[in-house]
Amino acid sequence: MLKQHRELSMFMRHIIETNEEAIIRPSKTYQSFVAVVGNHCELSFIEKDVRNYITWEVRSVSEQDDAKEFGKYLLRMKEKNQNLFFELNLEGDHSIKHAFWADARSRAACEYFGDVVSFNTTYNTNRYNLVFGSFVGVNHHGQSTLLGCTLIKNEDIQSFKCLFECWLCCMGAKAPKGILTDQCALMQRAIEMCMPTNNSPLVHLAHHEEDSKQTKQLQATQRNRTRDELRHLELVHKRCIRQKLEQFHHKVQSRRQQVALRKPMF
Repeated sequence: MLKQHRELSMFMRHIIETNEEAIIRPSKTYQSFVAVVGNHCELSFIEKDVRNYITWEVRSVSEQDDAKEFGKYLLRMKEKNQNLFFELNLEGDHSIKHAFWADARSRAACEYFGDVVSFNTTYNTNRYNLVFGSFVGVNHHGQSTLLGCTLIKNEDIQSFKCLFECWLCCMGAKAPKGILTDQCALMQRAIEMCMPTNNSPLVHLAHHEEDSKQTKQLQATQRNRTRDELRHLELVHKRCIRQKLEQFHHKVQSRRQQVALRKPMF
């Protein structure tokens, strides 16, 4: 079938959009159309047209809409509690460039448990190709406490620098005494630019098994205790991240369903 003769009707587009929201694969959607008409030759389009429509129309628009809805959600939360801090920067196409938010509880917790902070960006969102990161501390009960969350599109020095500056502004310019993070030269450079190394020594989670010069001077029992504390912090940090990601995806999906219900049916 020639390309100029292929087209998707409004009805077909609506079904494709509905199936995409339900996370149904494009191949399954196309096969459902074939099953209805009896033969793929009876359709005025091919499977590639379905995939292209999802890529260039549905997903691009949904990312823009979701970014706007996310911003509206943050504003509504700000109205409920003025101590909520957030910063949302969008690209030219209105997709998320980077975002940071911390609620009143996180800001209060940082005052007491912000001396040593774990920051991790090893979690990616599949749909939007964004990096999810969080600042996590440990309270006096040995439990993880969330100090702030972020979404980053590009893991470069400028993005990390904007993020750390934003977090410091949120926390009253109080830099932590130590930051536990992964082995990332760009992140380390951004931290050094925003937080002088004499005030915020960097500790690499990915290499906490290796003894540093200071650790080698400790007694064996002290070294083991330090390792155990780092392992515990890493575990509670990952558990906290998973919970926040699940909550985030649930809120986005719920909001998208509400928006879809308000769309006129043709």
